[in-house]
Amino acid sequence: LWGCTNPFLRKGAVDSDDNDRGNANGRASTMGRLLNVSVWLPFVLNQMGSFLFYALLGQTELTMAGPFCNGISLVFSFIASNFLGEATSHPWRAVLGSSFVVVGVTICMMDKEGSIGGDDNK
Repeated sequence: LWGCTNPFLRKGAVDSDDNDRGNANGRASTMGRLLNVSVWLPFVLNQMGSFLFYALLGQTELTMAGPFCNGISLVFSFIASNFLGEATSHPWRAVLGSSFVVVGVTICMMDKEGSIGGDDNK
């Protein structure tokens, strides 16, 4: 939720700026943005993601919640950007980096569960 909204926020802001080019009145421009669904809907969803992040921080260990949420947010931002057709200068680097993030988060989760390097003296 959190990562997917970033490209939509960017797209909504760019579209809103394009529509407001000829409008010299600042208040009308701000109201136009607030009433534009492509601006406020991704913003509301982004804030809901932030709320879920803080709720997750309260229920889990910080060493797990921080890397997990931020890493997965990066991966979903990349996926949503590609879905919207945004150009990536080096797509294979982005795919490789996203893969490293997923592998790293998986290793962290497995280590916390005790699946990696368990006590061999049992």
